[in-house]
Amino acid sequence: SYQTITYKKPDVDFTVDIRDMDMNKASKYFVTMKKFAPMTQYIEGKFSTGMTFKGPLTPQMMPEMKGLSANGDFQMPKMKLGGYQPLLELMNVMGWKGSKEILLEKVKAYFRIVDGKIFMDKDIQMPFKEGILHIYKNGYTSLDQTLHYPMMIEIPRKELGKADAEINRLLEEAAKKGIRISLDEKIPVNVLHIVTGK
Repeated sequence: SYQTITYKKPDVDFTVDIRDMDMNKASKYFVTMKKFAPMTQYIEGKFSTGMTFKGPLTPQMMPEMKGLSANGDFQMPKMKLGGYQPLLELMNVMGWKGSKEILLEKVKAYFRIVDGKIFMDKDIQMPFKEGILHIYKNGYTSLDQTLHYPMMIEIPRKELGKADAEINRLLEEAAKKGIRISLDEKIPVNVLHIVTGK
């Protein structure tokens, strides 16, 4: 619906239902996606979403981002994330030996937009070839494109290269001192992903 009780401050209330749209193309043309999810420009795959938006419009009939509220869901059967600099830097720190592109499956999220921030309503678990990515629901993206997401990645030790070699060295030293420690083949890596906005 659309109303103009005050001519210069129109309001909008509508529902969007999108099925099987190309993520990379959508990120180029949707203003709200550019503002609240800048990472989408590094994602390939088709997504579906259902969203309900409420809020004021500018005189140019564009969403007034700070007053926008919304909620909805987001799904991608398969998703490829590549070229995202913070992820590449994390891989380098860990000594990651696998592909620099992460192929995720069965991505499903529930979200809401409040006071210029988008929040996840539930934790997200996304399996990929080498492990599982967990994103916790208390993370957010703000209107100025600040990202603040605590997450955990379960990774096979063999994919960590130098880090795995260092772990093995420490285990060997402990064993020489009579301390026996066994580790799973997959280890959890806690990450706080923060990107300061513009």
